[in-house]
Amino acid sequence: MVLKGLREKLKWLDPFTYVDRYVAPVVNPGRSETIGFFLDIFFAALFAFILYNFLGFVLSTSAPIVIVVSGSMEPVLYRGDIVVLQGVKAESVSAPLVVLEEPFLDSRPFSDYASATCVDKKTGEQKDCQLFGGKNPRSFDTVSIGFVNGKSVQIQETGDIIVYNSTSSGEPVIHRAVAKLQGIDKTVILTKGDSELNPLVDQQAGITRGAVAGSQIQGKALFKIPLLGYLKLLVFDDLPVLVFGCKNPRGCQIP
Repeated sequence: MVLKGLREKLKWLDPFTYVDRYVAPVVNPGRSETIGFFLDIFFAALFAFILYNFLGFVLSTSAPIVIVVSGSMEPVLYRGDIVVLQGVKAESVSAPLVVLEEPFLDSRPFSDYASATCVDKKTGEQKDCQLFGGKNPRSFDTVSIGFVNGKSVQIQETGDIIVYNSTSSGEPVIHRAVAKLQGIDKTVILTKGDSELNPLVDQQAGITRGAVAGSQIQGKALFKIPLLGYLKLLVFDDLPVLVFGCKNPRGCQIP
């Protein structure tokens, strides 16, 4: 009896209870299955839209929920994982801080103010990452970044994972903040994927042009729901590639 009473109360938390009780009798008095089907689809989309915007308001971001579309953050995030984001300013992103007396870091090439050191995984030899050009990405990795003021940071997988809009592709990228640079005019972020296939920082690899400014950041990752978004990728990303043979799979994806 207690469980039955609890279920009776909990049903009022389901928005479809109100649709079934107050909307359906008016819109679909004949209880047509076809009309009922489209009614459910309409209100499911409406409730999803309302929930998405409510989460965006609460979490202070225009993109509170994203689906991981690549393996560049494995093994922390896999393709198809759903990630919930919280809006964040560049100054609040967690990453090693370097103060640079340099302006316009978000629009200048990485090489203007920094250089990266990579390690050969086979020999252990460390040298400028530019010398690894053309090599198998699995054979080396970035270990540190040095700056024009003599400061340096070690690459660690401890910074916030953020989603930012790439200035190269115009698409969102979900990567880890590896350094936070306090320039003369603003604070910006350097980023890198955790995967062994992403050995270079994004700004050196050309994934985005210049350090990430606060205006590019959609939010930082709060938590993930594993693989729940994979069905969407299969239908809207993988299937078009198979059917239409897109030369650039990313061009076939729906953000």
